[in-house]
Amino acid sequence: TENYQENVTELLEEFRSLNKTAPIYILGIYNPFYLNFPEITDMQTIVNNWNKGTETVTKKCRTATLSQSMICFIKD
Repeated sequence: TENYQENVTELLEEFRSLNKTAPIYILGIYNPFYLNFPEITDMQTIVNNWNKGTETVTKKCRTATLSQSMICFIKD
């Protein structure tokens, strides 16, 4: 997760160096199999960790907005 966060941070810094004011949106990852196969937890764990890592980076950098795409698919 740390390596991923470092990579995202570097990308955001590079984007900012190219354009200081452009909005940057990062989409969270959605696991479509989780709703139908909740017993298969490994993939969801990976997706959750990836999304948490992205959230951590966007909160620290404050140069991007994380959009959690998973929210669109949650049933009430």
